[in-house]
Amino acid sequence: MSKLHVRVFTKRPLVFICFVFLSFNAFAQKTVTGEVKDNNGSLVGASVEVKGTNFATLTDVSGRFTITVPKGKSILVISFINYEPKEVNVSETSVVSVVLVTGINTLNEVIVTGYTSQRKRELTGAVAVIKTSDLTKVASPSFLGQIEGRASGVTTLTSGAPGDGVSLRIRGNSTFNQGGGDPLIVIDGVQVKGPFMNNINPNDIESIQVLKDAATTSSYGIGANNGVVIITTKRGKSGTAKVDVSSYYGVQSAGKEFDLIKTSTEYAELLFQAQNNSSVSWAALANNTFLKRLYGNGPTPVIPQYINPVRALATDPPTVPGTYNYPNNLIMEASPGTDWWDAIMRNASIQEHNIGVSGGNDRGRYYMSVNYFKQEGIVSHTDFERYSARANADFKVKNFTFGENFTMAFSNGVGMPNGNQVEQNQLNQGLLKMQPIVPVYD
Repeated sequence: MSKLHVRVFTKRPLVFICFVFLSFNAFAQKTVTGEVKDNNGSLVGASVEVKGTNFATLTDVSGRFTITVPKGKSILVISFINYEPKEVNVSETSVVSVVLVTGINTLNEVIVTGYTSQRKRELTGAVAVIKTSDLTKVASPSFLGQIEGRASGVTTLTSGAPGDGVSLRIRGNSTFNQGGGDPLIVIDGVQVKGPFMNNINPNDIESIQVLKDAATTSSYGIGANNGVVIITTKRGKSGTAKVDVSSYYGVQSAGKEFDLIKTSTEYAELLFQAQNNSSVSWAALANNTFLKRLYGNGPTPVIPQYINPVRALATDPPTVPGTYNYPNNLIMEASPGTDWWDAIMRNASIQEHNIGVSGGNDRGRYYMSVNYFKQEGIVSHTDFERYSARANADFKVKNFTFGENFTMAFSNGVGMPNGNQVEQNQLNQGLLKMQPIVPVYD
């Protein structure tokens, strides 16, 4: 009997302990029910979450919800697309009714669509609004280069040379290539074209709207057939004076280096091998041919001491130092091997410095900025440099408003003749075709 008594006694505390833990967990949570609606009725699919936790749910087809609130938490966050989120304290209640209001910052956003402006909720055309805060994250002399990847259906094309123009395409090329396929650019109501784009300081831009549908021709005519990019620059705002200072400095470098022949001996041996693999072997070549005049008449090529890199003809005068004559016989000492990649390419710096001042009151506003931009090209002796200044002011006298706009820019650059994407430009000629036997300097 004593053993039976002990067994019964040990079971009762375990049952009691389990009951205590179950009771504690039951009282540690709280269930809250409620309804979410707007001025027109219930909102289906509104998000309800317990702030600071992973507890969340959605309203049903009647706009109602049920959610479990853990102990220590009492704030519900209710949100829905295009509505202002709302926080509700449920520490002293288990039933709530929430009314959401339309988000002013989203639907009341004003978008310029031509000679007029519309609110975002009233907009029916294809318009892309680009955040100007994202533009200055890209180091580029032109805002057109900074637009890349910021709007759907908008592509940019450029050679990559410093200060080179950017071709903008909205939804591909148009059948009517008015202006070469580029969209119409409108800055503060003024239509602009050409290299003027690089003279605009991207830090002075307040907003950018890209109009992509055919409706833009109703405002701007056939010139807008390829789309319209509308730029609004910054102006002063009422309040205390505000000073914005920004600056950056970086280094650009080329990507993967080309695997070029870098020694004169290796290049000559490849020419010798190629000639022997042809229908006429090296030994069968006439002695006055260019190859033998350059590399000798022996069974193997010999690197000469002097070369004439200009004309490279079989009828050239002999490469003897005493026969040097400008410009008919520009001989120079042969190079044992020129690495034309290292000779042409370089690590190039890019920098920009900007200062802007704005302010005003109910009677007048002002904005001023100065900017300096310099970009060196990764191809030696190419660069782009720009100085720019902008100032505007608005004054109000009784029922009249008057002001001024001032813009000044000076730019200077050295590019690549024939462009950066043409076969016969200096990059292809010098880097890919120049023989390593030719020295960089004579």
